[in-house]
Amino acid sequence: MVFEYISKQLLWGFVQGMTEFLPVSSSAHLVFLSHWLMPPEAFDRLCFFTGLHLGTLLAVLFFFRREIVDLIKRAAGKEKDAWRFILNVGVVTLITGLLALALEGWADLFSGQPRTTAGILFAMGLALISSRFVGKSVVRPVFSVRYAVLLGIVQGLAVFPGISRSGSTILTLLLLGFDPREAFKISFLTGIPIIFLAFVYESIGIAFKDILSIFPSMFFSFVFGMIALSLLKRVVVANRLYLFGVYCIGLASLVCLLIPR
Repeated sequence: MVFEYISKQLLWGFVQGMTEFLPVSSSAHLVFLSHWLMPPEAFDRLCFFTGLHLGTLLAVLFFFRREIVDLIKRAAGKEKDAWRFILNVGVVTLITGLLALALEGWADLFSGQPRTTAGILFAMGLALISSRFVGKSVVRPVFSVRYAVLLGIVQGLAVFPGISRSGSTILTLLLLGFDPREAFKISFLTGIPIIFLAFVYESIGIAFKDILSIFPSMFFSFVFGMIALSLLKRVVVANRLYLFGVYCIGLASLVCLLIPR
């Protein structure tokens, strides 16, 4: 029983930690995995997914700790650029939240349909492959309110299983002409509030006495989340985001073959 419990925590922690940040859609992988391996039920399920989201939240906060501290220091020093960036993060979060709430009912319809999710993931893969043909921009854009609005819309659409939040936002920023390193940083710094809100949403109903039960899934998702962030940064900087597109198309095709109509 103990081995089965730990192995399930490890498996789901691996899936959540790696796919939450890699541009392969964590929601799609959870839909596919749930088709063959159901997660814990009822209250255990609540604690389980709360731990997963907390682990990925801690991973992104730790990975970008220097950037976050630097932003806070500059904001405390009343630097306009820092406050402008914080404002834009707020715009992204607001639009993402409103759009996600509006589309949540539609997105839930796909949660139990692996083949439909696979179709969306296939399209996501094609979009990622297009990054292979993005040329270098001569003039580097500045992250302004209009880009924040666009990023909020793109991030909000990621509520649908099969659409990767990190993949769609990084790809959008690359297409707008942002430097790969800057696109990677902006994508995740603007995503932190949404990841935090997802954790808060999942944690509703957790009693203080049950806090310890979330630690196994939290630990594994944190570890694999850190690995995923390090890997993705190298891939994006090397302009090889398209490799994840190949993976998405391959996985989507495999799911369609394995799951009958």
